[in-house]
Amino acid sequence: MDMWHLLDFVQNSLYICTIALRVVAIIRVNLYKEPAVLNRAQWNAYDPVLISECLFAIANIFATLRLIYVFTVSPQLGPLQISLGRMVNDILKFFCVFSLVMVAFAFGFNQLFWFYANTRYNRCKDVPFSLEENEREVWDYCKTTGRYFTK
Repeated sequence: MDMWHLLDFVQNSLYICTIALRVVAIIRVNLYKEPAVLNRAQWNAYDPVLISECLFAIANIFATLRLIYVFTVSPQLGPLQISLGRMVNDILKFFCVFSLVMVAFAFGFNQLFWFYANTRYNRCKDVPFSLEENEREVWDYCKTTGRYFTK
């Protein structure tokens, strides 16, 4: 079985589920008299419209990935795609080394600045966050620099 057929099947299934969930939402509003106009922040997390929007977004991602199949036919993009496919292992090795370096620096900075977490907490706990001119320096510290050294 070709991988592109599986991709098409998943994409079409997601689009069909999107349509079905939209129909369910319309039926719930019309048949069960659920509120049609409600602030989106108050919706249930499993509302059919929200789920259908998520599935629609995922289906659109699969539809865009379908362009990779078209690129292999192109005389300009086909060889580029093949060479990038062969470089994936090298790119992954590079990102592993890059991630190790980033984690090492994060550990180093954490070791350098651990002491200042309590300093920031003690200095900023009683500061009213207002823009009065006499508190401006402390306010700037507590809102910007001091945020990096929190408990």
